[in-house]
Amino acid sequence: MDVVVYITACLGLSVLLAVWARRRGQSAAGVFFISLILSPLIGLIAVLGSKSDVKKVALAQGKKQCPECAEFVQAAAKVCRFCQHKFTALT
Repeated sequence: MDVVVYITACLGLSVLLAVWARRRGQSAAGVFFISLILSPLIGLIAVLGSKSDVKKVALAQGKKQCPECAEFVQAAAKVCRFCQHKFTALT
């Protein structure tokens, strides 16, 4: 019975770490298998140790990048809130 609880806990933690990694723009499958094979603690270290991919996350949220200041703004924005660049139909 203890083995079943341990395996279930490791599987659940591995899934949670994979979801968290995906939200940070990292490889969810890679973190899942590292956590499952080695340990959820190693998976946590892998997620915390690697940098979040800001561009990938912003594009997944539907944001666009300002051509003037390179900041990400909402896709429907007509003016950049950081540098006041006015977007045309092409940008």
